[in-house]
Amino acid sequence: MKSLENIACEALLLPVDQRIRLASRILASVEPTTGSDVDRAWQQEIQKRIQEYDAGITHTLSEVS
Repeated sequence: MKSLENIACEALLLPVDQRIRLASRILASVEPTTGSDVDRAWQQEIQKRIQEYDAGITHTLSEVS
């Protein structure tokens, strides 16, 4: 079994869009399902941002210059 550190290092090597999807899945697995309007709105916003990134409409900024 891989250690948390190994998994984290591998995850950080993924392209940004895949890291976003992975983070969303991990958060969804630990957050209680409330079905609230806020949760739905955030999910829609996340999907919109992923689609804009995939379409080349938006770009990421590197934390390391």
